Amino acid sequence: MADRIPLIVNPDANQIQELPVGDTLVVDGLSAASVTADGTIAANAPVILTSAGKAKAISTVAESTGSSSTFYTHDTPTAGLHVGGVDDITFDSNQSAALLVYQRDNDAGSMFSSYQFTSGALSGTSITWSGTHTTLNSTSDSSSVIQPNVISHQNGGGVAIHVPSSTVGTATRDLKYTTFTLSGSTVTWGTATPISAWVSNVNLPDRHYCVYLGEDGGSHYFAVAYRSGWLGGSMVGKLRILKWDGQDNVTLGSEADIGNPTSDPGHRLLIDPQLIALENRRFLVKNGATWRVCTRVGTTDVRQGVDSSTIEANDNHKIYDPYSKFLICYTGTGIIRTYNIDAEDITFRFQSQMPSGIGNGRVLLTEIGQVFHSYIDGSNNGKQIFGTFNDAKDDITWNDAATTWDSGDADNSGGTPRTVKANDGKVITVYHTDPASEGDEDGKSVVTQTATTTLTADNFLGFSSAGYSDGETARIKVLGNIATQSGLTVGKKYYVQDNGTIGTSKGWFGVVAGKALSATSLLVTQ
Repeated sequence: MADRIPLIVNPDANQIQELPVGDTLVVDGLSAASVTADGTIAANAPVILTSAGKAKAISTVAESTGSSSTFYTHDTPTAGLHVGGVDDITFDSNQSAALLVYQRDNDAGSMFSSYQFTSGALSGTSITWSGTHTTLNSTSDSSSVIQPNVISHQNGGGVAIHVPSSTVGTATRDLKYTTFTLSGSTVTWGTATPISAWVSNVNLPDRHYCVYLGEDGGSHYFAVAYRSGWLGGSMVGKLRILKWDGQDNVTLGSEADIGNPTSDPGHRLLIDPQLIALENRRFLVKNGATWRVCTRVGTTDVRQGVDSSTIEANDNHKIYDPYSKFLICYTGTGIIRTYNIDAEDITFRFQSQMPSGIGNGRVLLTEIGQVFHSYIDGSNNGKQIFGTFNDAKDDITWNDAATTWDSGDADNSGGTPRTVKANDGKVITVYHTDPASEGDEDGKSVVTQTATTTLTADNFLGFSSAGYSDGETARIKVLGNIATQSGLTVGKKYYVQDNGTIGTSKGWFGVVAGKALSATSLLVTQ
C-alpha cells in the first residue's frame, strides 16, 4: 500500500502542497480551538473552559485562617447567661449566611437551659453575627432541653425541626417544624407546626434528625427522622419526607417505621435514627446498630433498602462526598474510616490513623479532596490538620503540623468544635471559650480558607499555543494535538495538577493531560 502523504492548501500560491516535514496539521474544531482569553494566559499552559465559554489559566487560593468573631457574649454574673455548648451549624450558600444553634445556660434564677438560634453574614474570612437570638427550645421544669436541627436548602431559607418546650405535659412538647426564609443573614420565621404530637405515656418524640434532599420541580425536600413512643413502653424510629414549596405550602409524608418497635429497655435506648444525605433523592438512615440506604420516591414516599452492619458503631461523625461517593467517618479515637456507597450497598474501603496527639473533633472534605479535621487539644488549643488521599484513594497522608486557630481558650461539648463548609472553599468552625471563671463562656467562630483550585473534574480544555492577553483570541491545543512541555519521561501518562502544572500524580480529580512522546512533546489525550 502506498504511503499516505498529508497535503495542505497554500492559498498564497494557489496550490495544493505536501505538508513540510516536522510540521503538524492543526484544524480548528479537531485538534485546536480558537477561544477568547479570560485574563492572561502563559504559553504552553494548561487552560480551563469557563462557564462563559472562554479560555482561562488555572488559578489557586492558598490556605489561611482569619481572626475569631463572637456570636454571643456572656451576661453579667447576676444574669448568669452564657454559652453551654455549640451544637449545630449549617450554611446557606445563596445568601452566604451561617445558621447556628447553641445551648445557652442560666446559672442564676431558674437555672434552666435553652437552645438558641442566631445567624451571621460571611465575608472573606470573617463573620458578622446578627446579634439576634431566637429561642427554639426551652423548659420551665427539670426536663432536659432537646437539641433542635436547623437545615438550609441553600437557596435563601430552610427548616428547623425542634421541640419548642421540653416542659412535660404541654402541647409545646410536640415535635414541630418551622420554615424560615433568609435575606442576607436576616431570618423570617414561619409558624411552628406539629410533626409528631406528645401524648402522655404514649409518645415522647425526640432524637430528631433532618437532612436536605434537594430541589425537585420547584419544591424543596427534606427527610426527617425521630424516635417515637415512650421509654416506659414501646419505641421505634420514624421517618417522614417534608416537601416545602419555598412559600407557604408544606406537605408531610406518612410516617414510616425504621425497623420494628421494641419494648426491650436496652434496645429502646439504642434507637437513634440518624440521617446522612447522599444524592439523587437518596439518604442513609440509622436503624439501631445498622444502616440502610433509603430513596424518596414519588412526592413523599420512601423506599428503604436492606440493613447493613458495615459501618461500625463508634464511627461517630460522618460526611458524604458525592464526587467520590465516599462516606468518611471519624471514630473519636484518631481513626478515619472510609466506605463506598454504591446504589444500596455499603462497603468498607480502608481506615487511616491520624498522627498521635490529635484531639476529638469534626472532619469534612475540602474542594480539592483533602480531609480537614478541626479539633481541640488537651491544652484547650483549637487546631486543624489536613490529610491527602494517595492516587489509589486507599490511604491518607497527614500533615506533620497542625495550624492553631485559638490558643488556650477553646472548648465545646465533648471537647469537639462544630464545622461547616461555606462558599469558595471556606470552612466555619464554632466553639465556646474556656474561661477561668465558670459561667463566663462566650460563643466564638473562626473561618479558614482551605486551598482551592479553579480546575474541576470536567473543565480542562487543553494547552495554549502561545501567550495571550485578556480578550485576545487564544489558540488552544486540544485532544489529539501535541503540546510543548519540558522534562517529560517518554511513555508516561501526565495529569493536570491543582496548581496549573502537569505531573504524574493523579491528584483528587485525576484529569489526564496526555502521554509523553518525548522529553518535550506531550500528546493531548483523555
